[in-house]
Amino acid sequence: MHKPLHYILLAAAAVGIAACNSEAEENPDAPAYSSATVTEFKLYEDSKILPNLDSVYFSIDLANALIYNADSLPYGTPLNKLRPMITTGGASVAELHVPRVGTTDTVIDYIKHTGDTVDFSNGPVRLRLVSVDGSFERSYTIKINVHAVKSDSLVWTRAEVGNLPSRYAVPNDGNAAATASAIYCLTEYQGSYCLAKAVNPADTWQYITPNFTFKPVISTFSAGDDALYVLDEEGNLYTSADGASWKATAQRWFSIYGNYGKVLMGCVLDGGKYYHAYYPADGRPKTQLEDGFPVRGASQTINYTYDWASTPLVLLTGGRRADGVLSADTWGYDGQSWAKLSHRPLRYGIENPVVVPYFVTAVDTTTWLIDKQSVLLAMMGRRSDGTLNDTVFVSHDFGMHWDKADQLQQIDKNTLPLRYDARGFVYSSTLGITSAAALNWRLLATPAVSPMLIPMVSREASPMATKPVSTWECPYIYIFGGKNAYGNLYNTVWRGTIMRFTFKPLQ
Repeated sequence: MHKPLHYILLAAAAVGIAACNSEAEENPDAPAYSSATVTEFKLYEDSKILPNLDSVYFSIDLANALIYNADSLPYGTPLNKLRPMITTGGASVAELHVPRVGTTDTVIDYIKHTGDTVDFSNGPVRLRLVSVDGSFERSYTIKINVHAVKSDSLVWTRAEVGNLPSRYAVPNDGNAAATASAIYCLTEYQGSYCLAKAVNPADTWQYITPNFTFKPVISTFSAGDDALYVLDEEGNLYTSADGASWKATAQRWFSIYGNYGKVLMGCVLDGGKYYHAYYPADGRPKTQLEDGFPVRGASQTINYTYDWASTPLVLLTGGRRADGVLSADTWGYDGQSWAKLSHRPLRYGIENPVVVPYFVTAVDTTTWLIDKQSVLLAMMGRRSDGTLNDTVFVSHDFGMHWDKADQLQQIDKNTLPLRYDARGFVYSSTLGITSAAALNWRLLATPAVSPMLIPMVSREASPMATKPVSTWECPYIYIFGGKNAYGNLYNTVWRGTIMRFTFKPLQ
């Protein structure tokens, strides 16, 4: 196992110290280098500045005489009154040279004034040490790193936004769906259709001309793991393996929910009653919808695979019930039956919301390590009075309990316009390398807002590293299309991520 650099350096220093001690015993005139070495650096506890401030971990780079915290302190942490706790090998002089704007540095005798506060707000502080016998001197640079942005934020203002991938500059309608191997965007302009395909939304898109012998309802465009689907205006279900050739399935559906692996799921209306529908049915019985189950307008289905479950689970949220009431519940399907999962549903019913699986992080303020958790995010959509939902909801337990996200997690509708009937996806892109932006992303110039969740590599996650990290994966939420309150298409793809995900992982 390869240990982090600072451990190796400390071990090397310890060996050096032992050698120096041995040399000093043999030669009394040998300089006591070890006494001018910093062996520990930390900050005194001060809950008024930050809880558990004394637990913040500092690295000591002996080779470069640098002391720093790799895990930056939270955005806005004041640095003007920190009390450092410095341990040396027995230095006879320990001076802190504190920079001041427009004047000379303030020099603090640390040995005489150990408990004094130090102002780190004007940049790195220099620590000057002199060995116990006065023959050796060394200076260390102390850097207290603080995030320049709200790192635990999903910042849509940093998101790039591009047009829907299409041959048409201004399509009349559009929708997106994803198989197990690709993402597709279907657009329509004056009765003509274009189907765009990419492995990842950030990649180059290829255009396909679908051979529709019918008029598709774009809002029903969906996918299974290995096929595409759409309904026509009469509810007839069509499928395609390549996006170009389409064939009828001889099934007539009322709506499409999404997929359970390779199986498409929806509902049919028969004799005034609604029933679950599957294609291919694979022997699944025809069963009536459960009370309160949506007949249309639910979120995209989300497929989960668990280590503790023998079969995958699919989830959907919201939608309109048979009685016309909007649902606030999350339902789950395990391959055999449906069940309502919500014990604490959304605060109100939502039609056509965007629901995506993402991550949230909880910071342990005792150890300052990051705990990464999977969550569901529910956003946008339309309420029962026709207004657009402007609240982001979060569930930490797969839709069983929903809560309103913190204020900093909410979407700024002036930055990312609210919408309904949009499609949301999560794809990772490699950061740290230069690549062409396939969708002509344009960076928005508005200030950073709409913070949210974040996964991060903790400092304990990288002890095996053997070379510097130059690239890393960053998960992005993509929002395709959607309609405004008047039913007009947004010809855009939005991309957003957690700010911390864009930071180079610790090593």
